[in-house]
Amino acid sequence: MAEPQPPVDPDPTPTASPWVEYLAAAQSLDLVRREAATAAATATQAASAVRAELDQVASQLELQRARLVAETVRAGLPPPQLDPTPSEQASAEALVGSEPATVAEALRHSQRLLESANAELVTGVSAAQAERGWWPPPLWVWVVAGLSTVAALACAIPLVLILFG
Repeated sequence: MAEPQPPVDPDPTPTASPWVEYLAAAQSLDLVRREAATAAATATQAASAVRAELDQVASQLELQRARLVAETVRAGLPPPQLDPTPSEQASAEALVGSEPATVAEALRHSQRLLESANAELVTGVSAAQAERGWWPPPLWVWVVAGLSTVAALACAIPLVLILFG
């Protein structure tokens, strides 16, 4: 009769004891847990930074919207349509997505557009006042300012709606 064989160890590397194996596994799991916690904290910080930047852009948009509407009313023109259409919103959502890095880049682009639109508006109003010495400025000022603002709004408002809506 043959003697019974001891069970085969699935881990062929020799270890001091099962306790040492347990400690190694626990340390490995702890490292994975720490890396996951660090990644989650980094993602949370990135999302907070994007949200703060979005709040700033939204505030700038509201100021520019109010100024543009006030100036067009003062000029006796109807207020421009500044809200994006559903197709513009869908296009912006598809273009931007939900990745924090992509959203942050879109926000930076929106800020550049807003700064450009503000500069155009200020330049146009100043030039018109200097040329004519009276208000309202020529129509081209409103066209340039309106187009710049609409471009900025078309990029930024859908972001606001995506992230806050």
